[in-house]
Amino acid sequence: MSQPETGVWGRLDACLHAGNLSGAIVEVETALDALPSTVFHALRGASFLAQCDELLAWVDAFYAHASRKGPVGALCLELNAFDANPDAWFLDGFAYEAGADGDWLANEELVAAAEPFLLRGLEAGHAAFARYAAADQPAGGPLEPSRDLAAALVELRAQELVANAHRAAQAQGRAWGRVPVAATAHDSDRVYESAGVGEPLALAALTAASLVALAPAARPASRGGTVPFCYKLTLPSDPKVIGVRNGIMQVEICDDAFLAAVRSAPFNETEGVFSDPAKALAITGLRVVPRAKLTDVLSFGPMLYGFPFLVKRKTLALLSAFHTRITHVFPVALNPDEHGLNAYSLVRFQRLDLDCIDYARSTFYTGSPLLGNYQQHRFSNHAAFGEAFNSFLALPEHLVLAPHVDRTLDLFYLGSGLYVSERLKKALEQEKTTGIKISAAMLPTVEG
Repeated sequence: MSQPETGVWGRLDACLHAGNLSGAIVEVETALDALPSTVFHALRGASFLAQCDELLAWVDAFYAHASRKGPVGALCLELNAFDANPDAWFLDGFAYEAGADGDWLANEELVAAAEPFLLRGLEAGHAAFARYAAADQPAGGPLEPSRDLAAALVELRAQELVANAHRAAQAQGRAWGRVPVAATAHDSDRVYESAGVGEPLALAALTAASLVALAPAARPASRGGTVPFCYKLTLPSDPKVIGVRNGIMQVEICDDAFLAAVRSAPFNETEGVFSDPAKALAITGLRVVPRAKLTDVLSFGPMLYGFPFLVKRKTLALLSAFHTRITHVFPVALNPDEHGLNAYSLVRFQRLDLDCIDYARSTFYTGSPLLGNYQQHRFSNHAAFGEAFNSFLALPEHLVLAPHVDRTLDLFYLGSGLYVSERLKKALEQEKTTGIKISAAMLPTVEG
C-alpha cells in the first residue's frame, strides 16, 4: 500500500509527519474528487467516528489485560489488510514494553489483543473493494488511481478514530491516555502517533482548559441546578452481542415494495408523510444474516433514513409507555415465520431540527488538542451558526436544548444521534434490553 512520495502522496506524508490528520484527509479526498467518479467515491465524507465510545471501552479492557503482563510503554492499533478482506475490517491491538530510548516500536511486544475491534461506518468501501477484486483489474488499469486513494482514505479514517479515542481517554483520565498510541495499517509504512499525556509530542497543546471543556463530568449545571443529560443510544457491533462480524446488520429487509414505498415518501426534519395505504404497509420479506442473534433491538439493512432499528414487541410496548413520539410503526408479517420475526416492527421517532438547539449555551469546536489548533466556538443563534458554516466546519461538542423544546421527551433524534432520557435509560436497563448501547461519554453530549 505504498506509493511514491510525489504529488498528493508527498503532501499526505507531510501532513502525517506534522500530525495533521485532518489535512491529510482533505488532501486525499480532494485528489479523489479530481478523478472521474467510481465506486470508490462513495467513501468521501464517511468515517468510523461513531465508534469512538466503543473503542474507548475496547482499549480499556486491552490495556488492563496487557498491564498484567508488565508495564505498558505504548500501544499500537493496526488496521487489517482491508483491501484484500472486504468482508471484515478491524483493528488489531499490540502492547509494547516501556523503554527509555523513546523508540518504543523496537521494544519487546508484551501482548496482542485476543479479539479484534470490528469497524463499521465505511460499508460502501467494503462493496467497492470487493467489486474491484472480483473484476481482477490489471495493474495500471483505469480504476487504480481511485482505488489507491480510497485505500489511503480508509487508513486515515481508522487513524482518525484512534486519535479521537486517545484524545477522549486523556480528557477522561483513562490509564492508557498516559502512553503513546500509534495507528497504522497492515503492510503500510504510514504511522500516525498520538503522544501520551506528559509526552512532548503533539500533546503540548492539551491544556487544562481544553480537558475541562471535553470532560462530560465538567459540564455546567442547567438553570434548574441539575443537569438533565440525555444519553446517546447506539447499536453495538460486538459479535458476542449481535452474533455477526459485519458490525452493521443482523437482518436484511428483502421486501422491494415496502422499500420503494418508504424511500419515495417525502420527509421533513420532524415527520414522514405517508399516504394512508403506505401507512398500512407491513414488511413481508426479512432475512436473518447467518449466525445473527435475535436481540430485542435489531440492526438492519439496507439503511432507511429516519428508521434506526427493528424492535421486539415487548420493547416497543416499553417505549410506547414513555414520551417517545414514535411517528411510524411497520410490523413484520412473514408467512411462514420461521424465526419468530413477526414479533418485530420497524419504527421511526421524531427528529428535532437544528432550531431546537440553544446556541448561546452550546459549544462547538474546530481543530484538535492533539494538533495544537483546538478552538471552542459559541454562536448567538441558528443564523449565526449557519453563517459560520459557510466559512468553516464547527463540530458540536456540547448541545443544550432550546427553551421551547418539550423537556418531557424521552427519546428523540438530534442531528445524527438518537438520545434517551435518564428515566427511559433506567427502564431499558431494568428490562435488560438487548441489542443497544447507552452512553453519556460520546460527543456531542446533550443537556436538556
